[in-house]
Amino acid sequence: MSPLLARPREELRDHLLRVSELSARLDEDLRLGFGELARIAGLLHDLGKGDAGAQERYASGRGAPGHEVVSFTVAREVLEALGLPKDDASLVLLAILGHHQAMASPAERLDQLVKHGWFKGRADLEALSSIISLGLGRPVRIAKWPRDTSELERLVAITWKEYCHRLYADFGAQLRARLLTGILIAADYHIASESEDPSGRTRLSAELKRFFESLEKLRREVEAP
Repeated sequence: MSPLLARPREELRDHLLRVSELSARLDEDLRLGFGELARIAGLLHDLGKGDAGAQERYASGRGAPGHEVVSFTVAREVLEALGLPKDDASLVLLAILGHHQAMASPAERLDQLVKHGWFKGRADLEALSSIISLGLGRPVRIAKWPRDTSELERLVAITWKEYCHRLYADFGAQLRARLLTGILIAADYHIASESEDPSGRTRLSAELKRFFESLEKLRREVEAP
């Protein structure tokens, strides 16, 4: 059986594990305090690419717009299995939902998915569960997958109502969600860029290097006697 793809010429397993690792590193280096949440967000952010329809498109060199809303719904089940507190799970879910178009609504991303008509409601749950279990270092099983776009729409609405809607009354929670989303966007873009340019000499790589050099300089100045 062919490995699952994150995009043409990049395996989903490698992408999820590498984004997870980089998200955790960015959180640690920036001292944002998300801890394990950054790693989990990176690991779950592209689960929706496991859909059979998305895999067909990646195999033929195309993308799957709106895959993050599938990731959003499937990740809820994983987060519940992990027993994360609801506030923490909400932050992870919002980061996953916003990791491409950060300001887009669930309805807008669903519209993209429906417009392109790629969602088939089938996925290799054993393969996806294996990737997540490897990344978390403990067995986790994904038991369900939305059967069609109607069920997906229903699950998105439920997930949003139960986990995310209430955060919009809390400015501090909104800020934390946006920070976690930013970490995920940077990590995802960097790893995807490296898959296109194996040398690693990407524009984001250079920007990240300069940023961390500036951060280290600032720390030395602050800590100087």
